[in-house]
Amino acid sequence: ARAPAGAAAGSDANNGPCPTTRHDAPPVIFSDLNATSALPTVVASAGVGDAVKAALAEGHQALVNFIGGASPTYAFVLEPGGDDAAYASMEASFETMMGSASLGSDTFRQARGQAQGAEGGAFYMGRGGEACACKQKKITAAGLYYVLDPPEFDPNGVGVGERAVHELGHAVQAMKGDYPPFWLMEGGAVHLECLLNEKLSWGSNSYSDMFLYSGGRGGVVPNFLKFYASQYGREHGLGKSGENTCIGNLCGSADSVAVITAGADAENAQYMWYDVGAVAIAWAIEKSGKTSAQFWQAKGSDGFWNAITPWDGYDYVKHLPKDCPEDAGWKGAFLNFTGTYTTMAEFYAAFDAWAVTATQADVLAILESDADIRAMTATAFDASQSVDGAAHDPCAGYSGAATKGSAWLGAALVAATVAMA
Repeated sequence: ARAPAGAAAGSDANNGPCPTTRHDAPPVIFSDLNATSALPTVVASAGVGDAVKAALAEGHQALVNFIGGASPTYAFVLEPGGDDAAYASMEASFETMMGSASLGSDTFRQARGQAQGAEGGAFYMGRGGEACACKQKKITAAGLYYVLDPPEFDPNGVGVGERAVHELGHAVQAMKGDYPPFWLMEGGAVHLECLLNEKLSWGSNSYSDMFLYSGGRGGVVPNFLKFYASQYGREHGLGKSGENTCIGNLCGSADSVAVITAGADAENAQYMWYDVGAVAIAWAIEKSGKTSAQFWQAKGSDGFWNAITPWDGYDYVKHLPKDCPEDAGWKGAFLNFTGTYTTMAEFYAAFDAWAVTATQADVLAILESDADIRAMTATAFDASQSVDGAAHDPCAGYSGAATKGSAWLGAALVAATVAMA
């Protein structure tokens, strides 16, 4: 999962004025992250054992071998319920990530407080380094947060190792830039979970098994079917609220979680973003005649993530993912990948028409075969072929003069947590 950060306006003395942004979950459109074959920098509290660290590294490695990594990325691993001394050595790394002693210490204290009050696991991409460039925001360092379950629930760390695939996937997504919607971000990370489980030494679930039993919120296909069996799913599908989630009173076309879950499972909105999102990706891949490897690795119209060129026209106060033009940013890259649809409305209409009557067998029929997935994940991806933030200059075409002031690197962490499935 991803935890949105708050916002502020100001200026970066090196790069120019910051945009005016909303306080709650503003977009970060550009990236200073670099493609890499290196693993994230792991920063662990005193009580985190070697088995957990090894499992985390294995999950990160599986992801890097498939789509490459993003640098700098920090993976903070925090034991639950420790005393202050257990976390003290971590503070300097928070300061380095944030590029500021005060912001780093503030971020550290918030993460420590969450871990000390935790009763169960919480895993998310949260607050990282940010800066301004020519009235745009860019991420300068990614922060992954792993607040562990009590040891008796995951003594060998295999659960956190599986989450490592998902969370590092978010860092790579952020490196690509723009403002993709929740269903592509979370559904994409679930898709990676399903693709790569067999690459883990303890992983025994094939691609199709992950869709059936373990991926997403505890089984992608069952949760997809639950969503479309609900009144909201039948009436509105993915199209109405999939692109956005309400941010305070800013909802765009989206309905609130209360509306999405009314008369349905309390997780109905999560099913939409995570599980329906993963099925929608698999459906788009099948309809395009392309592969999952192309979706994640290829450039140009053969791929999606490596084909994104961030749109520089977002209003940081008012805009949501839906406000991207159809021929730009994430929308343009996705529609080009499908090779069929010219608007996202057309895609949603076609997908929802299929999904509302789909059965388990129908979902399995659109998936690539387990044998094909094993073949496409057998060889490590060349990370130098991954498109990173250096490919997209937020100052291209910008003519505003830089203003003096202190660098702005982000504001309050909003802790969005996901229980380990």
